[in-house]
Amino acid sequence: MTAKIKTIHLLLLEPSSNQAEVVINSLRNQGFAVRATQVLTPEELSKALEKGISDLLLANLEHPDLSAKQAIEQIANFGRDIPCIVLMPEHEDKVLIDAMNYGAADGVTKDNLQLLCLKVTRELNSLENRRKKTQAELALKATEKRCTLLLDNSQDAIAYVHEGMHIYANNAYIELFGFEDHDELLCVPALDMIDKSSQNEFRQYLKTMAATSDHQNFSFVGTKSDMSTFEAIMTLSTANYDDEVCTQLLIRPAADNAELEEKLKELSSQDTLTDLYNKNYFIEQVQHSIEAANSKGDTFNVLYIEYAQHAKILSEYGIAGVDQITADCARWLSEQVPDEAKLARIGDHTYSILLDNNSPMKARDLAAQLCEKITSHLFDVEGHTIKITFRIGICPIGEQSEDPAKILSDALNAANRVENDNGFKMFNKAVQNAGSSQDLEMLDKVQDAIEAGRIQLLFQPIVKLHGEERPLYQVLLRLKDAEGNQLETTKVFPIAKAAGLAEKLDRWIFKQSLTI
Repeated sequence: MTAKIKTIHLLLLEPSSNQAEVVINSLRNQGFAVRATQVLTPEELSKALEKGISDLLLANLEHPDLSAKQAIEQIANFGRDIPCIVLMPEHEDKVLIDAMNYGAADGVTKDNLQLLCLKVTRELNSLENRRKKTQAELALKATEKRCTLLLDNSQDAIAYVHEGMHIYANNAYIELFGFEDHDELLCVPALDMIDKSSQNEFRQYLKTMAATSDHQNFSFVGTKSDMSTFEAIMTLSTANYDDEVCTQLLIRPAADNAELEEKLKELSSQDTLTDLYNKNYFIEQVQHSIEAANSKGDTFNVLYIEYAQHAKILSEYGIAGVDQITADCARWLSEQVPDEAKLARIGDHTYSILLDNNSPMKARDLAAQLCEKITSHLFDVEGHTIKITFRIGICPIGEQSEDPAKILSDALNAANRVENDNGFKMFNKAVQNAGSSQDLEMLDKVQDAIEAGRIQLLFQPIVKLHGEERPLYQVLLRLKDAEGNQLETTKVFPIAKAAGLAEKLDRWIFKQSLTI
């Protein structure tokens, strides 16, 4: 797997060309494509800042002509966001504190190149995140302007309500209720614009929406400013307006067929062949889960399921045979999956399940049950009996999740690691980023052994020849693969360490040793 090379534009406040070359080579050895500019005077720094945007300043505190403080102030005067790492002759807390007080991001001794590379990587990642945040905020403001323009010119009556009061209403909404201007409407609670016969129902829908965040549609009787009434259909949904969490009210005339609208919505989310949810609806639900995971800390799991015999069935029975198996398999999965889970067809022979508020262990248990039960189920195609098996990949949704497509892709990558076309795998970033195929295979076995509990400790007694007698033991870790074969410890630890699993193994060893 080829690592993406990052290009960094570096300002190097270093009087020694030899030392500057050492720093540049160290960064290049870490995978950076360095474009460095060595600056020796304030004038040279000004020219470099005028030419273009730089990413990082490395400033030697012993520079005779241009101090780090002066360089940071000069960068601030240009309005540039360029983090600075100061290079100290030796580590002194007071010197570092002073440097950070006048604007340095961090500091390191100039001969500690390994630590310097780590801090450079961290500051560049922070800089990239700040730039992305700025771009996102600008894009958000532009989008909000377009949305406001669309709202103002919409033929539908739309308003936003916060704590029962209107904070925005478009022209169609103001005209619908017979008001003359927006300021007049701001003094009227939303509840007063609904006839008493519909107020209790309106309150109930608000409570339901606050608990589930789902859209709510209901027919109601509205009251105009002259106290005349009209019948209409209201759609309530959660929204944000001017950074306030509020409720969006969308009102359409009662002539709109609410039943037909609900039916169309249901059909748009349904797969025609299997009657399961379709891919678009499923991705929408995964997006809602990501939002819940980030806002409330909830956890979810996505199961990617495909039957391994698709190519064989297609070659022997054609598209009609594949469609029959796909539909029958969908019905079988519907009987096995919990009612609260969302099951969808997302491809020709692939399905996906979204488990709400579930631990990875529950997702593993469900995947194991599906893989076991499907092997004993018989499907019929054109009078022939067929058995199928599942490849299942599991990917969690947590606080770090961002993109539904990425979650499905990670679950697919986990399913592709299933051996013998029957079984399941959990997505693991370390496994996915493993280098050679041998490392990937070993890391996969280690991860499975940890998750499946095929891990144990052996205790070897040690006899003391001198000193006080007391029981001493050497602790030995042993892991086994799915077939019961013992994994070579000499190969396990280097790969586990590289993949970030070493700490997990160490904690488990300490915990078990102290318990025993």
